[in-house]
Amino acid sequence: MPQNFFREYIKNKERLNITGRAIAPKSQKNFDFLSKTNRGISEKYLIQIRYSNKNMFNFNGEILLFGGNKVSFLSLSEKKPTAILIQDNGTYNILSAIFEMT
Repeated sequence: MPQNFFREYIKNKERLNITGRAIAPKSQKNFDFLSKTNRGISEKYLIQIRYSNKNMFNFNGEILLFGGNKVSFLSLSEKKPTAILIQDNGTYNILSAIFEMT
């Protein structure tokens, strides 16, 4: 997905007062992408990220937890980017526990 999409996405999160946590593979590509898309963003709205060992969890995307009961799964495949949003307390709690373990 283009960087300008994520810049607008982050601006909308600020406007709606949404903070989030994410799990993503640890890679230079992710570090570079986040440094570009998060420039000038208030620290409150920066996503708190737990990086997974890329040998253990090697995927091109992220899992984002936000709003106290929402989980999004983003596949950032260049050919077919996909997003799934789940609004469910149980799913949020499971992934939140995994986030705290990493």
